[in-house]
Amino acid sequence: MVWLASFLLLWWAPFAWFERPVRATAEEHAELDALTVTVQIPVYNEDPLVLRSCLRSVLAQSRRVDRVRVVDDGSVDASTGLPVDYDDIRDAFLARAVELGVEATWDRTGNRGKRFAQMHVLAEDDADVFVTLDSDSVLDRHAVREGLGALRRSRWRATSSCSTTRPTCSPGSRACSTCRSPAACAAPSRSCAG
Repeated sequence: MVWLASFLLLWWAPFAWFERPVRATAEEHAELDALTVTVQIPVYNEDPLVLRSCLRSVLAQSRRVDRVRVVDDGSVDASTGLPVDYDDIRDAFLARAVELGVEATWDRTGNRGKRFAQMHVLAEDDADVFVTLDSDSVLDRHAVREGLGALRRSRWRATSSCSTTRPTCSPGSRACSTCRSPAACAAPSRSCAG
């Protein structure tokens, strides 16, 4: 019975080998590059190191994005009740965006949830394509280009991707929560070796 259930659930798996990535032609890439792309990043009580990595990955895209909209959804330090201070991260991010010619904003709103933070951007932005990115995610260098490539078919209106996590160690942590290795956390921003 188990074998039958397994076969019925997995009969399609061998066909996955025939799946090929979507590739856009040079002409299609030119059309896709003409689209205005806005990346929206809602932030709430994010670890500064992780947030910095997220923002760097957005600005390092092989297909440059046109706009990045960061919305701090009322981040508050749980121990003090005071607003989380992301000033250094914000200032460095905005300065780098200007250097690269990317329009960027950083708004702080009251804590009303992730959907409100996303709508804060969607309600006022006229982009052709929106990339919604969690503040604890780091994009592959070609993520935007590959995502746009999937949109080249006119009948497609959305695309999505899955992400893998790469734990980073916070300065001063005794051990990474993933690999639990004190040695791996010796240097800030170093990934766990596991």
